[in-house]
Amino acid sequence: MKRIILILSFLLGIVFSASGAGPDLPDAKAYNKRGLEKLAKKEYDNAVADFSIAIKLEPATAVYYKNRGDARFFKQDYEGQLADYSRAIELNSRYSDAYFSRGRAWFRKGEYDKALADYFRALENDPKQAVIQNQMGLAWQQKGDFDKAIEAFTKAIEADPKFTAALDNRGNAFSQKGEYEKAVIDFTRSLEIDPQFAQFYYNRGVAWYQVYENDEDQAIADLSKAIELNPKFAKAYKFRGLRWHSKKNYGQAINDLTKAIELEPKDPEHYFYRGNALSSQGNFERAIKDYTAALELDPRLFNAYRNRGLAWEGREEYRNAVKDYSWALELNPREVDLYLKRGHAFNGLKEYDRALDDFNKYLEKKTDNAEAYYGRGVAFSAKYDFEKAIANYSRALELNPNHFRAYRGRGTARHARREYEKAIDDFSKALEMEPFDAGVYYSRSIDFEKTGEYVKAFQDIQKALIFEPANSEYRNRLEKLKAILKKLEPHNPLLPF
Repeated sequence: MKRIILILSFLLGIVFSASGAGPDLPDAKAYNKRGLEKLAKKEYDNAVADFSIAIKLEPATAVYYKNRGDARFFKQDYEGQLADYSRAIELNSRYSDAYFSRGRAWFRKGEYDKALADYFRALENDPKQAVIQNQMGLAWQQKGDFDKAIEAFTKAIEADPKFTAALDNRGNAFSQKGEYEKAVIDFTRSLEIDPQFAQFYYNRGVAWYQVYENDEDQAIADLSKAIELNPKFAKAYKFRGLRWHSKKNYGQAINDLTKAIELEPKDPEHYFYRGNALSSQGNFERAIKDYTAALELDPRLFNAYRNRGLAWEGREEYRNAVKDYSWALELNPREVDLYLKRGHAFNGLKEYDRALDDFNKYLEKKTDNAEAYYGRGVAFSAKYDFEKAIANYSRALELNPNHFRAYRGRGTARHARREYEKAIDDFSKALEMEPFDAGVYYSRSIDFEKTGEYVKAFQDIQKALIFEPANSEYRNRLEKLKAILKKLEPHNPLLPF
């Protein structure tokens, strides 16, 4: 008998040692108390062990299951916590905290309907609890029902007017509904209660931008305050970088996004947005590196393929641009704008039939885009089908009367058809929009010569040389026209010779 007692004592010692429990405690309440102490210290394994012993000693006590469920919640043991909360509810069907905690566990699993059902049961026993209403609002928000979310957050605020989490959450729900002014009011109320919380400044900064479109200063001020309070707030750096980008302050944008990358180097969005700022700055080489880094972190980041394609086009590396647009189309075949972009890249490669295929696919879905007709005009011109080229340039100009390149392209096509006066009209329109384009002055000079207006031809080539003084072709043309005019109009006072 002595031997049996010794063995049992030894085995119990193993259990207590493994749990960190040490020597025997007097009863289940003592184990529960120590479990709560371990839970407060974030010693979740030891807390679970103590609550388990309490349950063995008093298996019909609901609170011990609920407490063990809480410890398992922080261990992310969702199945274990759900089992514990459910057992607590079986033992006490009016246990509000257990319903709430189980609802929270369902929420973490993405089971929002089940979460709401448990929150409703929790409210039956405690109808004024602000925390439960707030959690219900979050569940409705996740389900996309922002009106019901706002209603729940409002009840939480009515129950506790200084409940900043509910105010902040309602502000976010208003933002998701597009009611940004109401969102700003809630974020401001949160800041009046707790002016040292960086998240509230961040949220208001995001909302300010929507309230005052194109006025970035309010947003930047709030985001800067958020960063001041929390210098490691990567999202605040990212969003402030986006606001600097909107102000076309690309250097500041790049600095902020670089800081976001330093803080969160595994977030592909930071690289993507810095790539956008670099592209806007004309630094396509570095932009391509950033888009590539974003894609290494998230190979399905559709926008990174699209924007890297644009950067490749900026470097006139059209083959790489085509590859990226094609990858993007595989990820999102409904994004018809990619056909337009790839069509322009095919034009750059002089693969005009493939370009026309892409422009046609685009125009099947969107019939009113000037760029698509312009792209077709370029392709038809290159294929020497000047009649179709002119028709497409003309359609582009109907849709966008300020399309400089369409006037220039149509002028070139009309020149090829020997419609010199019409070509002059188109080049003149183009120069009204872009008066510093040497190439258009050169082209119009040729057409003035074709119509016998040698003085105007000479004046245009002079202007072309002002903008490109080292261009030998322009210089040769100038000398040619000078020789003609010396013969035709030797005493013309408008001529500088």
